[in-house]
Amino acid sequence: MKRLMMTMVVGAVFAAAAAPRPHIFPQVLPEDEPTIRANVESWKAAPAKKPHKMLVISSDDAAEWHGEAVTYAIRALTCACIKGGWRFDMADYAVLADAGLLAKYDAVVMNNPTHIKVSSYPAIEQNLDSFVKGGKGIVLIHSAVDGMFDCPALQCMCAGAFWGHPWTIFGGTWGIQNEEPGHPLNAAFGGRAKIKLVDELYQHSSPPYRRSDLRVLLSVDMSDPESAAALERYVKRNGADKVRSDKDFAVSWCRRWGQGRVFYTTFGHDKKAFLDPERLHHILDAVQYALGDVTVPDNPR
Repeated sequence: MKRLMMTMVVGAVFAAAAAPRPHIFPQVLPEDEPTIRANVESWKAAPAKKPHKMLVISSDDAAEWHGEAVTYAIRALTCACIKGGWRFDMADYAVLADAGLLAKYDAVVMNNPTHIKVSSYPAIEQNLDSFVKGGKGIVLIHSAVDGMFDCPALQCMCAGAFWGHPWTIFGGTWGIQNEEPGHPLNAAFGGRAKIKLVDELYQHSSPPYRRSDLRVLLSVDMSDPESAAALERYVKRNGADKVRSDKDFAVSWCRRWGQGRVFYTTFGHDKKAFLDPERLHHILDAVQYALGDVTVPDNPR
């Protein structure tokens, strides 16, 4: 089992025994540090009900695909520690196989842990399911659902599974529909029903995605011309059978899982999401939801 790494490590290296090359997570650029700090300072945190401890999880493969996002998320969580009432440890996803270790935490943040293979550590399935059902929380960022394809039970808990990204960080500014402008986890967007931004937005396969099981907060705005055109290009390249026929492209959602709380957002492909106060506040609010410090409507609508 890989060594648990502590909170203040900003540039992290997750060692992989069989890796042909080192997996290096980049540092936060000095010129970006003031922006992260200012964004956290402007975040309206709810009072913490108690001091919390979180486990922030990533994976070796994340360094290649989302290393910048992993590092920037860690820095933002570190800056938000005092306001949010938490401290956290960082680790590779393998530690989720240790039920005793997991029990020490109040929530897990899946920080872009790309390509998780649960079959490599089978105890993860029972441990993580019991952790959340028992009353704790989990926040899943972006590529947290680009994995666990060998574990339908955990995909069901997360309610999402990566099935392509018609909307990438290249070539467009995408439309987001704020489905509940008054929802507490959407407070960051200032009541706006329509949002435009650059990120990599996933579509999710069914199963495990099913809107009737979730509180969908944000979705891709298919009335937006750029977003609709990107989907058309994706269909031409990949075929209509590679796109959801119902055009239901959820971006963020929350749900109950047993006595616990689950939040997912497709935001967070790269550092831009963590330099944007709206997306960052959306995620930080979700962390407080997962910890149980804020109570929000999380039943399906």
